[in-house]
Amino acid sequence: MAKISLEELKARSRELGFNPECIELVRAAKSPTAAYELSIARGSYPEFAKKCRYLAMIKRDYGKAAFERIVAELVANAKCNHFIFWAFPFAQTASRLFYLRDWMQKHNKDILVLPAQDEFYIDVVEECIAACGRFDEAAKAHFTELGGAQYLDEAEQFVESAKAGNAIDKYCLEKTGRVVKEMLYASALMYGVPDTFVPNFSSDIAHFVWQLRLQKENEETTASLKGAEK
Repeated sequence: MAKISLEELKARSRELGFNPECIELVRAAKSPTAAYELSIARGSYPEFAKKCRYLAMIKRDYGKAAFERIVAELVANAKCNHFIFWAFPFAQTASRLFYLRDWMQKHNKDILVLPAQDEFYIDVVEECIAACGRFDEAAKAHFTELGGAQYLDEAEQFVESAKAGNAIDKYCLEKTGRVVKEMLYASALMYGVPDTFVPNFSSDIAHFVWQLRLQKENEETTASLKGAEK
């Protein structure tokens, strides 16, 4: 019987990158059958246990070096996917703030009261500020180098003003968006994620959904702001 290709085995076991315990189980197993049985014994569903068997087949058919290389790739891919979903609301928030800034610029507005449907973004900016406080030294230095650190006061002002229902100026919107954007790049450095994931969802269905939602929100904001002018 012909061996299953290395790439196919990798594809069949890719979800294990999210589960370090299963990787250790496979690493310790003496055979693919043993990996399957150990996975079942610890409560896995048969379909998931098969993934452990496929990963163990890499070790049996292609050697330990190939196995460790594939494991490293699976873990790295899982880390990037985790980062994408974590970064999602922050990327959306930065885009939204930049949109509102551009809308103000286009309509010659100096201040803006944040529309009611945008209250979600206040919490995200607040969490962004908290995330900046959790940076390690390398991420902190990168955040400063990118220019985000110098505008943390503006981000805090945005949260305070928006929560109170007070008007926000273009400068505050722009610099708060800058803080959120640069926080993502600094966080990527801290978590060992390539810059291409910050945020590059062009090939991801989540990006399409996000863009549709953002477009709808932008249209609703434009309508509400125009209504307030009348």
